[in-house]
Amino acid sequence: MRLLKSILRWCLGVQALIMSIETVRTIVRLVHPRYHVSPVRQGLVAALVALLSLTFSMAWFTTRRPRATRNPWAIAASVLYIAEGLAYFQFLYRYIHSREAGIVPLAIGICGVFVFSRRETVEAVNAAKKPASIAGDRTSIWSRRAVNWLSGIAQIAAVTFLSRWAHAHHIPHGRGLVPIVIIVSCALLVVTLVHECGHALLALHYRMGMLSFRAGPLHWRKRQGRWEFKFHLAGLWEISGGVGAVVIDPQRPRGEEIRMILAGPVANLALGVVALWAALRGHPFYYGMSWDFVAYVALFSFIAAVFNLVPFRSEEGSYSDGARILQILTKSPLDDYHRVSASIASTVLTQRRPRDLDIAAIERVAGLFPAEMRGLHLQLCAGHYYEDSGRLPEAKASLAAAESMYNNGGIALPGQLHTCFVIGHAHLNRDAAAARRWWDRMQAAKNVDRTTFDYHLSEAVLSGIEGRRQDAEAAWQKAEAVTQRSPHFGTYEFDRERCARVRKDLTNPAPALAPPVPTRVVRPPAPVTAPHIQPDTEERWDPLKLIRAAASLERVGTDPA
Repeated sequence: MRLLKSILRWCLGVQALIMSIETVRTIVRLVHPRYHVSPVRQGLVAALVALLSLTFSMAWFTTRRPRATRNPWAIAASVLYIAEGLAYFQFLYRYIHSREAGIVPLAIGICGVFVFSRRETVEAVNAAKKPASIAGDRTSIWSRRAVNWLSGIAQIAAVTFLSRWAHAHHIPHGRGLVPIVIIVSCALLVVTLVHECGHALLALHYRMGMLSFRAGPLHWRKRQGRWEFKFHLAGLWEISGGVGAVVIDPQRPRGEEIRMILAGPVANLALGVVALWAALRGHPFYYGMSWDFVAYVALFSFIAAVFNLVPFRSEEGSYSDGARILQILTKSPLDDYHRVSASIASTVLTQRRPRDLDIAAIERVAGLFPAEMRGLHLQLCAGHYYEDSGRLPEAKASLAAAESMYNNGGIALPGQLHTCFVIGHAHLNRDAAAARRWWDRMQAAKNVDRTTFDYHLSEAVLSGIEGRRQDAEAAWQKAEAVTQRSPHFGTYEFDRERCARVRKDLTNPAPALAPPVPTRVVRPPAPVTAPHIQPDTEERWDPLKLIRAAASLERVGTDPA
């Protein structure tokens, strides 16, 4: 359903862009003296086209997030698609010599009525809430709105210019909705790939740690010290990118990180220059049907390069390249968050363990995000630090703080992070009921990886505290097998110790205890380490968020786990 909704939103965005361009053209014909048209008739046509443009634009705009009610704008746009399909079958087939052309808009309309008439779940609506504003992040809501509007205006102006240039040079272009969607998707994928390659190449040049690389449906991720590749079909429509680059040495100059962030827009700018030169030298003999692709690559490259350098925060909570650079230069509190996240992530690449990091910094930065996934994740990391340091009361307090944030903040918790609560309640608190409750939540969550060490260990401790010795033994054996394949880095050594402690508990089980009463533990500042849970330090960029009329951009920045 999510993929279908994404495809439908793509269609609404492209149709909104087309209708916006037609609105401008209709108004030009109405006011320009070169066109001899009836003012009344042309005025009515302009009003009708503007109304259609408004309908598709609002339908695209209002489908950005889930909503608890039906979406009237999206339903109205879907009905218009159905009317267009029926018109092809009944009237317009004589001009295009094909009745089959009406199948596509008819199918889009029927699917749209079905999808947008459904109410979203409460969990999906809560997950789509706007993140709270953060003091000192060097962005404002006006900068985001300016980027949204100016990028849309730039998109329409560039498409109009390229369309007129192609028409003047007799180059075929603009061949229906479906070809345009395919061409735009391929162009966005190329632009995203080049953008992320710019980040990745400079990160490798400065010997930063690489944890992941993502461009559209192409996902590479480092797990257990080995690179894995996955092809995500949804990435063909939800085109976005990300590079998980970690500054391992905190003493390295910040200028290297700034240059790494700048490498993405610079790569897009270079690609845009080359693509624009190729498009303007276009000739039907050389390009034919491929001219649209080259032109859109040039267009999206310049939009990504320019607007991604504007400091703004996306609606999903990530920051543009310009915002990240400004945060580094002005020593913003958000820069502390990125540095703490990189420090935590370095435990999967170096010999540093959770107990070797700065707990004061982790807890201070966690306080900046009291109702967000970032803060909850850092609290879990603090719990791992205390557990690795042997300070179990503080570890229990961090677990209670993270659980309180989940209960009060309406946070959409990733499925894999449920294991932290299962292990914490079963292994530290000896609370079988709470551990079972979190286990059931994890089983109901989506995209839970059941092959990881944390999953097997949580199953082992839960089965052990519930008295299912055979299940506990089998799950522990799987967890032990994962540790044997893991590299000898910091966080994996912490996993091996946890696995050994669970082995002792299974051999000499302790009775389950009543859940402890949460108390505030005074935590003196001490050098600290980050927990095993690896934060998402990817720099994500979604070019769709930059195009308010048809697509949009979501910056390359550090996102919550």
